[in-house]
Amino acid sequence: MTSVYLIRHAEAEGNLFRRVHGHYNSGITENGYRQIERLRDRFSSIDIDAVYSSDLARTKATARAVSEPKNLEIIAIPELREINLGKWEDLTWGELLVSYPAEYDLWSKQPDKFNISGGETHFDVYRRMKNALDTVVKKHSGKNIALVSHGAAIRALICGIMHNESLSCLNEIGWCDNTAVSLISAD
Repeated sequence: MTSVYLIRHAEAEGNLFRRVHGHYNSGITENGYRQIERLRDRFSSIDIDAVYSSDLARTKATARAVSEPKNLEIIAIPELREINLGKWEDLTWGELLVSYPAEYDLWSKQPDKFNISGGETHFDVYRRMKNALDTVVKKHSGKNIALVSHGAAIRALICGIMHNESLSCLNEIGWCDNTAVSLISAD
C-alpha cells in the first residue's frame, strides 16, 4: 500500500489579496510562513520517502516543511500546478463578478462546465493530476509520498477519484484550507 499525502500550499498573496492566482506565481504571506512551521511540526513524526511539488513558488516553499527535516529533495513537476485560469490570472475575484459574470457563475455553481479562454477545465486539471499521481505511486510503490499542490487541483483530483472520473459532483467536495492534508491510500 502506498500512502500519498496531498498538501495544499500555505497562504499566498493571492489568497490574502483575493486575486486569481492559478498559474500566477505569488509568494507566501507572513501567516503562510506560520502555517508552514505548523506543517513542519505535523510531519515531524510521519515517515516520508519522497516529496513532490508543483513548480510554483508557493508550493515549493510549503514543500520544504516536509522535505528539509527529512533531508529529501523536492521534485518539482508542473503537472501538480493549479488550474490555469487564462485571462482571469491576477485579476481580483471582485473584478470577475463585474467583467465575467456568466463564467464566474459557472465557476461557482457548475464548475464541471467551467471553461475560460486561454485556461483549463477542471477535467483537464483532474487528468494531469491523476497522471502525476499514477506515475508517482508506480515509482514509489509501498512508500509514503508527499504531493504539494493547490486547492482547485486537489479538489478536482479527489472528486475524480471518488466519482469514477466524473466531476459533476465537484461542488460536493469542499475547498481545503491552506496547508490542509488529505491522505490517499493507493495499491
